[in-house]
Amino acid sequence: FFSAKTHKVDCPLRVIVSEKGSWQKSVALFLQEKLNLLPVEDPFMLKDSREVITFLTNSNDWHLKAFSVDIKDLYYSLPQDELLKCVEDCIDSFGIIAFQTASGISQGGFLELLTVYLRSTFACWEDNTFLQKAGVCIGSCIAPVFSNLYLAHRDRILSRSLDASTVVKVFRFVDDFLIVLDCAANDFQILVSNVLSCFKSCADPLEITHELPTEGSLRFLDLRLMFSEHHVCWSYEPRGKKPLLNFQSAHSKLVKRGIVKLCLTNALNKSCIHSLKVSFDAQIARLKSTGYPSTLLTAVAEDLLKKIRWGERPKRNTEKKRTAVVPYIHKVSHGLKKIGNRININVAFSAPNKLLSLCRKVNGSAHREVGCSKKHQKSFVSCTEGVVYSVPLSCGGEYVGQTGRCLNDRLREHFYNTHRVVAGHLGVHCCDCGCVARFENCSVVGRSRNALTREIMEAERIAQLKDKCVSSPSIALSTKELQFLSK
Repeated sequence: FFSAKTHKVDCPLRVIVSEKGSWQKSVALFLQEKLNLLPVEDPFMLKDSREVITFLTNSNDWHLKAFSVDIKDLYYSLPQDELLKCVEDCIDSFGIIAFQTASGISQGGFLELLTVYLRSTFACWEDNTFLQKAGVCIGSCIAPVFSNLYLAHRDRILSRSLDASTVVKVFRFVDDFLIVLDCAANDFQILVSNVLSCFKSCADPLEITHELPTEGSLRFLDLRLMFSEHHVCWSYEPRGKKPLLNFQSAHSKLVKRGIVKLCLTNALNKSCIHSLKVSFDAQIARLKSTGYPSTLLTAVAEDLLKKIRWGERPKRNTEKKRTAVVPYIHKVSHGLKKIGNRININVAFSAPNKLLSLCRKVNGSAHREVGCSKKHQKSFVSCTEGVVYSVPLSCGGEYVGQTGRCLNDRLREHFYNTHRVVAGHLGVHCCDCGCVARFENCSVVGRSRNALTREIMEAERIAQLKDKCVSSPSIALSTKELQFLSK
């Protein structure tokens, strides 16, 4: 498929070959994980434009001039044989044994797998199949790793070829280079020609293009650099001409506020004091053009101003407390909360009757509960879930249990244990006593979605029935706990 290059004139299309749904994707993810083990030793590579700002801030009194170099179609122009040689050299520098131990594959096997991957990329267009003979497709997840390893090798050679007395600094971000020179205005063109000849000799067979300052200004990443005789200014100016997210979109207010904050923060942090106002006003105009109201822009600007004046408040170093939720009981719950605070436990209360249940009772017809989705072969009682139940026996005893599933599913299991396979407390009792379990008379004695709560209710019910109950509790409650529950 194609994507538009919105930062270039006439908005040309970029060809992308996708690996989704193919075996190459799985192989590429495996190769990417192993290639990331190799360190990228590049003297020119930078992470973002803030490194350029730091350099210009520390060397602003020099007679600096600059121009940019771009590698044309970097990914598609990477020579595969030299690329494999660079990977092999990186593995040697990393250590063959160390790489094999970390990756689980030998150097030869890894390079062979890389070769198979690079020479198996194809694309279909208008019923024709095209095999890629050179480079790496843009849709590959390992294309950035390949380009960094290859260009790092080339950059090390280039750094030894450049004249350090005139070339002050070189920055590289993917395929864009910024070359900073220390020279007079009359010597600028001559030095540019010398540097370009070094670039072409070291970058061969890659094709390069260059851009000189226009009216004293040059674009690099999201910065506009402005050169004067004794001073260099910079301002935040994104390359892409694509508009921001429209304020009328369905995104949340937090997302839109974050966009405003990002634009204004970049204008403040990525602009020098001489061009700060112009950059800030440009971002305000950019936001207003997509519908952002002045009230939102003012509110975000006020927050940024407070942070600049007073600094960000230090975050409180609060330890995370364990939380225990207990039912609210008058004259008891707040005492438990005080005890919990002494041992660094946060105690929260739950109420048995909530407004949600009141609304359901008032609007019962509007909020009908959805019944059981199963079609039971035999339904003993009405379907319900998360209950503590009691099954009466013909001998006068009771069986008490709990379940989080549908009650009919649990009763069907009891029916099977008493009629076909003698298993469980109920099945053994019915076999020894000769009594019959009356499943159709089963009653619900408690409800809860929480398994521990149901087990406590079950144990309390069994303790109340004493010898009349033929089941055993899932958990054991002490005498004091039973007395507390009986109040």
